[in-house]
Amino acid sequence: MIARTNETGCAADDKAVKIIYAGTPPMSPARRLMVDYWTWAGDVKWLQGRNLIEQISAEFAGDLVLALLEKRKKPGNRTERPWVSQPKSYRLSSQIKEESDTGVEGSAKPEATA
Repeated sequence: MIARTNETGCAADDKAVKIIYAGTPPMSPARRLMVDYWTWAGDVKWLQGRNLIEQISAEFAGDLVLALLEKRKKPGNRTERPWVSQPKSYRLSSQIKEESDTGVEGSAKPEATA
């Protein structure tokens, strides 16, 4: 599988991951290979509009999230974190407008829930 991937440049597809996860124990090197392929060669396009838990495997999705968190580069300082540098990105546009109208942050009324 590694030789094929090196030759073609294509990492493991959904079917390969399903087969390996269905037929191997949790600490299997083959599972680790699938996760490494997706961690290092993966693209956001592979995930857009998809549900990995339903379409591939809940175990694989969990392993992939752990691997991605281990490999990601953390911001060098506190101000680079999005909730610090861009706190308004977590608000609804109606809240931001009302705050700008009143000049008071947090003055927007909570939206009613159904």
